[in-house]
Amino acid sequence: IEERSYKDTTAKFYKDLLTYVGDHKFDLIIDDGFMGNSPYRRVYVLDLIPNNLNKDFVILIDDFNDDKQKDATTAEVLEKLDAHLIKYKTKKLMGRRKQFLICSESLDFLCTL
Repeated sequence: IEERSYKDTTAKFYKDLLTYVGDHKFDLIIDDGFMGNSPYRRVYVLDLIPNNLNKDFVILIDDFNDDKQKDATTAEVLEKLDAHLIKYKTKKLMGRRKQFLICSESLDFLCTL
């Protein structure tokens, strides 16, 4: 784990993540994030978009918070998908904890959960 500057704060990243994953494409990315109060504590997932994202994909962001001051990563992921013209569907999953589901349009049935 290493800390890097990101926007107006410092965020944790998995050191050499892209070296380890290479050109592997992922169907499922679960972003559980690091503990802490930084709104960008999960921003490392951006390193995997778009090059390591399979055509049919699911990104699940655990412990989702609607408040951008507390969790800005979700908006950053959506912006990056948009910038790369990757079409997706989303769903907030509510239970004891909140999760945010992002999936390729081909897997939009998951948004009926």
